[in-house]
Amino acid sequence: MLGATSYFPTPFPGETLYSLCARFHQVSASDNPLRTRKALGCDRTCFGFADVPIACQNLITKTALGHSISLPHLIERHTWLPYFSPFLSEPQLESCLAATSSTRRKRSLGFYLSTHGQLRGKYCEECIVQDNIEAGQPYWHREHQPAGVFVCNRHRCLLRVMDDVWLKNHIQFLTLPDHPSIKAHSAPARCANSALLQDIAGLTERLINHELPLERLRVDGRASLTLVRATEAIAAQLPFWGEFRFLALEPAGFLQRPIRQVLNGDKQYHHPLLHIIVGLASQSC
Repeated sequence: MLGATSYFPTPFPGETLYSLCARFHQVSASDNPLRTRKALGCDRTCFGFADVPIACQNLITKTALGHSISLPHLIERHTWLPYFSPFLSEPQLESCLAATSSTRRKRSLGFYLSTHGQLRGKYCEECIVQDNIEAGQPYWHREHQPAGVFVCNRHRCLLRVMDDVWLKNHIQFLTLPDHPSIKAHSAPARCANSALLQDIAGLTERLINHELPLERLRVDGRASLTLVRATEAIAAQLPFWGEFRFLALEPAGFLQRPIRQVLNGDKQYHHPLLHIIVGLASQSC
């Protein structure tokens, strides 16, 4: 097995840590992905699709990756912390940075960053073709994984979504999106309103890349009735599956409590997807 201190892949643009570790496993000639994970010394969150990873410092200090990239760059460009950080309080953000920068595995963030059960890996078949041409191999893209994203913002096509039960049992295998088992256990996202899903994917990518003014996603004080009605109109168009169940209208036609709290200007942490829905509603007002 090729040692991580001798060679470790340089991350591709927007590549996830899971993908980076899978590429190392592929070239290491190891026949045991669990042994690869142990050799890298990473917490299990580095091998997930929607977690803020813990103990990233080990990837820098225990592999050759530290020769080409800094820890702040790795966190900023290849983890989901930029997705969550605009909505965290200062103590929460400090806790995230401390846990992410730690060398101690199994360290807690100290609070819960709900991903609404969004574990499923997602990938774009068009990106696989383009990645093979531009990078020489496909990889898992960070912008495809956040909750609510089911459209590739680059190619405007539906993503393929992993079967979550299969993924929970096989995520330790460190596979890339072109592996036959991945296609065999994935299917195109179900589409209710492709234009709306494209808008969600676009705002999400801009949020991750710090290209979106946060004023557009936050409500300062209580929202106007116009904004509430616009949010209700968007919620009524959302599919009733996956993480969207937490955003769909209640049977009586009212918004669910979490998104009502965002509209009321609640300063507590709320999942970024809720803010993105409110941001889309504010665009239509």
